[in-house]
Amino acid sequence: MGRPSKLVLKPLVNLDKFSHLNLYGNLERLPAPNEFPPTIKVLTLSISRLNKDPMETLEQLPCLIVLRLLADSYTGKRMVCHRGGFKKLEVLKLWMLKELEEWDVEDEAMEKLEELDIRCCYKLHNIPPRLMSKQRSL
Repeated sequence: MGRPSKLVLKPLVNLDKFSHLNLYGNLERLPAPNEFPPTIKVLTLSISRLNKDPMETLEQLPCLIVLRLLADSYTGKRMVCHRGGFKKLEVLKLWMLKELEEWDVEDEAMEKLEELDIRCCYKLHNIPPRLMSKQRSL
């Protein structure tokens, strides 16, 4: 129909062998960290249209290695990654987050990050300096 579907998720915590999760469509809210599968390693969000910073929740997922926030997954202006968050994250992709202007990454957050891929986030005016060496594109 040319529009993203509205996604209504029930807690996924019982999916204890789940490692990859791709969510394409509108989400009213992200599940709480304890509602995600505890073994989730790869998470992709697209067209979610979340207006609350998703990092506060996602940084608490203990096994997350790859996070992809794609087109319109987040519609807010600011994201914050807190100290100690994303303990295992190695790959972060931020694509087409059209309203994102600020991204703050506190010390000791994303310490294992190896690859940062930012595309078409034209309003983003600050990339944390310590992550610049991990960046692939703008």
